Amino acid sequence: MSKSDIKSAIDVATLEAVKEAGYHVFSKGNVQDTGDDKVGQHKKVLKAQYDDVTNAAMANAARGLRVVEERICQPYQGHSFELKKGQVIRYELIDGPQILDTVYLMKDNPTGEYADSYCTASFSDLVFTKGKHYYSNTPYARPVATIIEDTVDHDSLKEMYGDLASHSFIYPSGRCNAALMETYLGEPNINNCDSNLAQAFVELLGEEKARELHTPHVFMHFQPMAYDRFPTNYSLFPSKGVFKKGDHVDVLVHHDMYVAFSPCPLGDQNNTTSLEEFTCYPVKVQILEGLDGPLETIETTPLKSINAVDWVMQGRPGMKHGKVGTGNGF
Repeated sequence: MSKSDIKSAIDVATLEAVKEAGYHVFSKGNVQDTGDDKVGQHKKVLKAQYDDVTNAAMANAARGLRVVEERICQPYQGHSFELKKGQVIRYELIDGPQILDTVYLMKDNPTGEYADSYCTASFSDLVFTKGKHYYSNTPYARPVATIIEDTVDHDSLKEMYGDLASHSFIYPSGRCNAALMETYLGEPNINNCDSNLAQAFVELLGEEKARELHTPHVFMHFQPMAYDRFPTNYSLFPSKGVFKKGDHVDVLVHHDMYVAFSPCPLGDQNNTTSLEEFTCYPVKVQILEGLDGPLETIETTPLKSINAVDWVMQGRPGMKHGKVGTGNGF
């Protein structure tokens, strides 16, 4: 390792330590104490509470997991599962790398509450590893799932594609769709994740509720990428050499949930020069639970906020806000 590599590694480690201690670090190296940041401090308190529960669940899972259901899921179609609170869904690579687009819906309110990219990014991150939580949409904003295992070699992934590289992430509303595919490739009716998920929703919930879902947010796995562009966007990378047979991601659900997913038609993302070269593989999916039953789950107190339209129609009762500035605030 060169001196510059060592310095970069130290800089990255130092930066993460400074952020973890509760400071903002700006581009010119200026550091601002966020000790009085009410939002930031509350996030830390919640994270500590949630992590205590999921650490116990991970320790329980390490003792062994029992298979409740197992399927081999083929490409070019949507798939859906029903999970009980405290169960785990495992996505496993068996024949080759395969990108997955996944959706998590509350069983008792599938069109109203689901794993949400904005609340998840606000409480957590845009990229995920073991121990990261998925949060639901407003007015709920509660943890609904947690990654409790990820066997992918993240060190190797970062060596190949840089410190920002990951394979599990969220992107605005997430999935490839018919319009994008036709625009990019010049043909209609190309298989895509949006239509695959629609198929899963129709089979799971029926046509009426599937139409209500529109585009719930997608959580990705096994897609090498990095948010490394400026202006901010992602780069996508080939999977060759990143994954191995048997690599899997385990996601614990904290409520009774429906899970739907699409094997992305980009497949292994190794050759995207033409549609004919997109190569996809089956994946093994298991529903698991602890040897003694479902694992530990996060319990939260329901928030008092309500649906935004309902609140507006009620006249916005009890509205709280800050102050209106006076004079020159620049």
